[in-house]
Amino acid sequence: MFEALVASATGRLSEQQREYIAAQADAAGFLLKDYLEGEWKQVLAEWNQKHSRSPDKLIKTFSQALKSKSKLRRGLLRTLYRAKENYLMAHTDLSAA
Repeated sequence: MFEALVASATGRLSEQQREYIAAQADAAGFLLKDYLEGEWKQVLAEWNQKHSRSPDKLIKTFSQALKSKSKLRRGLLRTLYRAKENYLMAHTDLSAA
């Protein structure tokens, strides 16, 4: 999963890379609500509460959040970029030691 984070020379993730990472996170069983930061958890809770009568509109996975038209997509992208930075910093520290 993290190979896709590092592969981008521009520092930005392509839509294909984002979809790949979301699919891998879903397949690994990661829960979206556990990985969103700060206000984005509240945004997710409000979205799902607002759409509770329409199960097809609920957002429970990374892939659903990425494809959504809600502002939750922005929160997911911030989370992905922060994960990328943390990953790169961790690997820079390891290679320097």
